[in-house]
Amino acid sequence: MIKDYLAQHSYKGELPVLDFECLRLEIQSFYTSNKSLFNQLTDKKEMTVAEATKDVFLKLITDYAVCKGRPEAAMLNYQLAES
Repeated sequence: MIKDYLAQHSYKGELPVLDFECLRLEIQSFYTSNKSLFNQLTDKKEMTVAEATKDVFLKLITDYAVCKGRPEAAMLNYQLAES
């Protein structure tokens, strides 16, 4: 593991809110410029950008829920809109 990989975020003020559409656009951009790497990251499964976005979004929500209120929360660089 890279030293200091899991470090506190460096945002000043409030963290950005995790947004599904922005995440989808980021994954689409990554897919367009890195198709072979995208396929490696999906364990060479045929996965669409939409499927990958849903998978990543669910994992980010899970990480947020697990870390909320714990010291590990300082490593998150996003927040969820909660009502």
